[in-house]
Amino acid sequence: MGCAFVGCQGAGAEPRLYTIADAATGLRAGQRAALGETPCHGDIFHIQQQCEGLANRLARLARREQLDSARIRPVRVALKRQRDRLPGFAKVLDGKLAAIAQRFDVPEYQVRAVCLLQRKPETSQAYWQRRKQLNRPPGWKFHGILEAVSDAMDETHRSSPMVGNLNGRLRNYFFLRRHLGQGYLDLLRFFLNHRPFARSEHPGRVGKSPAEPMTGKRHPHWLELLGFERFHRSPFPA
Repeated sequence: MGCAFVGCQGAGAEPRLYTIADAATGLRAGQRAALGETPCHGDIFHIQQQCEGLANRLARLARREQLDSARIRPVRVALKRQRDRLPGFAKVLDGKLAAIAQRFDVPEYQVRAVCLLQRKPETSQAYWQRRKQLNRPPGWKFHGILEAVSDAMDETHRSSPMVGNLNGRLRNYFFLRRHLGQGYLDLLRFFLNHRPFARSEHPGRVGKSPAEPMTGKRHPHWLELLGFERFHRSPFPA
């Protein structure tokens, strides 16, 4: 399960809230109950993972459809049911590309050409050949457009792995109690926000809690914040 809240900022427009969720009916029902008519786009992570697994399996087969129809049908049905939701992120990106074209006063097809350039790996010869072609028109602000398009693509969410990751972390604590009250959830939230990271992809976060980078301030141990006194082992033997 996963649902991420993200925003879209167009040229001269107010930020527009939308969500990203997988195909779970319960999750989408909750989204409608909480946010009403707020758009809920399809999460491409799960369907992409499903398709990749199928492709890897079928790549090892000679007569694909007939020999593994049991795996093909679930993917086909999933694609059919989610076909209207999965391209939701593309509409968001379309709006951003149109805004970039308006900002730089260039035709939209040129901005889309820069967007398609990002599909090629920067280490390939094809990338640099195409980049040279796009940079030819005199007076065209290619580098500014390239940076704007890259930022737009990076900021356009297509899946919700962050929330799925958080759900996986929380599940480890839920089995400790049969009934989850608000008090327990508040304590768990406080613990997760103030417990230091033991490791991180970002070295600057190691040894710091999630709250510290956001506030820019150090804070005591989370037990001391709750008013408890921490046990300290004496350095001298009894």
